[in-house]
Amino acid sequence: MRVNVLGVSTTEFGELWEKSPRALARQAIQGALNDATISSNQIDALFVGNMLSGILGNQANLGSFFAEELGVPVPSYRLEAACASGGVALNAAINSILAGQYETVLVLGIEKMTDSSQDDVTSGLMAAGSDEERMAGVTFPGIYALMAQAYIDEFAVSEETLATISVKNHYHGSLNDKAQFRKTITVEDVMESGKIADPLKLLDCSPISDGASAVIISAKKKGKKPVYITASEVASDTLSLHDRSSFTSISSVVRASKKAYKKAGIKPEEIDVAEIHD
Repeated sequence: MRVNVLGVSTTEFGELWEKSPRALARQAIQGALNDATISSNQIDALFVGNMLSGILGNQANLGSFFAEELGVPVPSYRLEAACASGGVALNAAINSILAGQYETVLVLGIEKMTDSSQDDVTSGLMAAGSDEERMAGVTFPGIYALMAQAYIDEFAVSEETLATISVKNHYHGSLNDKAQFRKTITVEDVMESGKIADPLKLLDCSPISDGASAVIISAKKKGKKPVYITASEVASDTLSLHDRSSFTSISSVVRASKKAYKKAGIKPEEIDVAEIHD
C-alpha cells in the first residue's frame, strides 16, 4: 500500500499576535481540505503535532481542541516530540493508514510562541532537555553552541563557514512569501550580529514563531500523477548531550535516515532536495 498526499497547506509564519491558535489551525485545515478538494466529513482521524501549548498556553487535549475546528467528531491525537512533533505526528498518521485503521487522515502541526515572554519561551523549550542540563542552567542555544564549537575543533572549520548556513537559509526565506524573514543577509551580517552563546550569534539562531501547517494523507490516490510518501522513519538518541557518543553527529538522524533510504530503495546521492532541521 502507498500513502498518498491529497492536500497541503501552511499559514504565514512570524509574530502573529492577532491570530489565535484556533485561527491558525482553522486556516491550515481549511487550506488543506481545499487543496485536496474534499470535505471535512471525509477525514477519518486527526493527528496534531505540538510541543508548547500545555506549557505556554495552558491548553492541553489538543486533539479534541482542534477536532472542533475540523468540525467532525473523529478520533484525534496530540503527539509531542520537541522540535520533531510535527514529523512524529505525520509518522504516526502514516502508520495508522498502513495498518488499515484509517483511510484518510489530516495531520496538523502548530505552535504559538510569540505571545509569551522570552524567558518563558526559553524555559519552555528547555523542557525538552535533560533534567541535569536544565538544573545546570543550560539553554538550547548553549547546547548547540557546545556542538558547534566541537564541530569547529574537530573539522577545522571557521565561524565564517558556519555563517554561510544562515546566509543560505535566509536566501531561501527571501523566496517564500510565508517565511518569517524574507530578506537576504551576508556572512558579514552574521559575524557582526550579537553573540548568543559563543560561537553562535543572533543570525545563526532560529527565532521563536507562530504558525501552522496541515497535510491530508490517504490510502486513496488523487489524479493521474499522485504524490505519495515513500518512507517515514523515527529514531531516538539520549536526551542528555553529555551522554552522547559524539558532539558532532546526531546518531538518531543517522539511524532514521538509513532506515528511510532502505525502505525507499534509494541512496543518498539520488536525493535532489534535502531540508534538514538541526
